[in-house]
Amino acid sequence: MDNHNLVSFDDTSVAFSSRPDRELKRMNFLFTIMGMGKLTKIGSYFVKSALKWKLPVKKVIKNTLFDHFCGGENLDECKKSIDNLSSSKVKTILDYAVEAESSTAAYDHTMEVLRKSIDLAASDKNIPFVVFKMTALCRFSILEKAQSGIELNFTEKEEFAHFNQMVEKIAAYASDAGVRLMVDAEESWIQDTIDAVTLKLMSQYNKGHVLIFRTFQMYRVDMPFLLREAINSARKNGYKLGVKLVRGAYLEKERKRAFDLAYPSPIFPTKEETDQAFNEALEFCLNNLNYLAIVSGSHNEESNLLQTKIMKSMKLENNDERVYFAQLYGMGDHISFNLSRKNFNVGKYLPFGPLEAVMPYLLRRAEENKSIKSQTGRELSLIRKEIDRRKNMS
Repeated sequence: MDNHNLVSFDDTSVAFSSRPDRELKRMNFLFTIMGMGKLTKIGSYFVKSALKWKLPVKKVIKNTLFDHFCGGENLDECKKSIDNLSSSKVKTILDYAVEAESSTAAYDHTMEVLRKSIDLAASDKNIPFVVFKMTALCRFSILEKAQSGIELNFTEKEEFAHFNQMVEKIAAYASDAGVRLMVDAEESWIQDTIDAVTLKLMSQYNKGHVLIFRTFQMYRVDMPFLLREAINSARKNGYKLGVKLVRGAYLEKERKRAFDLAYPSPIFPTKEETDQAFNEALEFCLNNLNYLAIVSGSHNEESNLLQTKIMKSMKLENNDERVYFAQLYGMGDHISFNLSRKNFNVGKYLPFGPLEAVMPYLLRRAEENKSIKSQTGRELSLIRKEIDRRKNMS
C-alpha cells in the first residue's frame, strides 16, 4: 500500500509516545520560556555570566536545558537516550558537541572521544552517523587566518599540519569501522577552510559509497551556487558527495559581524528566501542521488513534507539508505516520530559532552527558538494537546 500520503505531523500520541507525563510537563515549561524572546535573552546573558563567574548554576542547567537537549556528559550517559529512540525506530546521530578548543590536551581528548563514538556506532546499527566540529581539533584563529590568506607563523603552520593529520586519522578510523562521518558547519569566515579539508576527505573516502558528509547552510546567499558546484565537482572527479542540508545556526552572529566590519551580510535578508533556497536545494539533491547521499536537517514541516512528496514522485522506497531526515534531540518530535512510523530513515542529532563545553550549543538552541517563534509555538501547542489528551483518557 502507498503510505506516503499518510504522513501527518499532528498525531501527538505518536510524537510523544516515549515521553512520560513528567517529561511532557518539563517540555511545556521549557518551550513556554523559550517562546518569550526577552526572557530568553535575559536568561542567556545570566547563564553566560553565571558560568563565567563560577556561580552555582550547573545543577539547574543540567536538570533543565541540558537534560532535555543533550544525551549526557559522556557516551555511557547517552545510551539510555539511544535505546529510547531506537525503540521507536529513530536512529541516533552522535554529536560530540565540543567546539572552539585551543590546547593539545583538548585535541587529544577530542580524538579519543571520537574514536570511542565511532566504536559505539560500529557496534550499534541504530547509530548510523558520528558528527564533530573541526574547531574541536584546531584553533579558530588558525582556521580564520588560513581562509583570509594571512601568512601563518611557524608554530601555526605546525598546528595546522597536525590538525590535518588528526582529521585524516579520524576519517581513516571511521572508514575502517564502516561508520559515516559528518563535519558540522561553522561561521562563514572559517567555513571555506573547513570545506577544503572536508573536500579532500570526500575525494578520498567517498569513491564507492558516501562516508564523509559536508554541511551546507542554506541561509547563506552563496550556498545554492556552492552546492551545485560541489555536486558537479564530485561527478567530474569520480567520487560521491555527502550532503547535510540545514538552514543555518549562526544567523545573528553572522549579521552582527557583517554590520560591525561593514561588508554585505552573507545571509539572506528574509526567512522566506532561506526557506526557498533550502527547499530548492532539497529537490535538487533528491534528483541527483546517483551522485550523492543526503541528510536533510529540518524542523520545518513544509520542507519535510516536500521531501516525502519528492520521494514518492521518484518512486523511492521510504527507507532508501541514501536519504535521511534529521531533527535535533529534544525538538521536532512530532516530525521525527511520525516519519519513523512510516518507515522513513530518521536520525536525532544527540549532542553530548561536559556541560560547560556544550553551553555554546545550548545557547544557540535558545536563540534559534527565539527567532523562529512560529515553530516554537507549534511544538508548544502539540505538547499541550498531548497533555490534554492524556488527562481526558485518565
